[in-house]
Amino acid sequence: MKIYHSSLLTCLFGAFLVFVTGCGSKVIYDRYLLTDNISSQVYTLPYNLNVKLHDSLTEGGVVVKTSDVTLRSANNHRWANDLSSQIASVFKDALYRHKVNKSYTFNVYVSKFYGSLNGQVDLDLMVEASLKHKKILKKAYTRTLQQSDKGYDALVATLKSGLISIADECAQDMLSSKR
Repeated sequence: MKIYHSSLLTCLFGAFLVFVTGCGSKVIYDRYLLTDNISSQVYTLPYNLNVKLHDSLTEGGVVVKTSDVTLRSANNHRWANDLSSQIASVFKDALYRHKVNKSYTFNVYVSKFYGSLNGQVDLDLMVEASLKHKKILKKAYTRTLQQSDKGYDALVATLKSGLISIADECAQDMLSSKR
């Protein structure tokens, strides 16, 4: 009976250790940032800029297209903060650098902002700009790029460079469409 009692205590103690260490271990998430080289003053600029993401991009994870009809939001590779806020900050930075008038209202619709298993990266944004309810610009900006390396770091770096390119092009379009 002593051996049974001792074995039972050992099993219970072992189960307790597994439970405690299992509950105490944390999943490590990689957090990705599109705004690391943007000045803090951009966050206070009075641009009226709204970003609307396609529903598939709102789950917080970096999105990968896994087939012609499947998108997957990563569980352990997450955006450092709200993706729409990061995209808005990148646009505000471009508008500020190109000295675009702060009186415009911008609506940015993002339908594609993801990579694929073969390293292709797709961005598709529609930008509408208006001034006092008069439409100044309505243009789709698309990019199909190729990652330079494998992995989420390369995917996010490619998304970031594509987004900056689109934001700069949009700002230049705004300057050339002054009315």
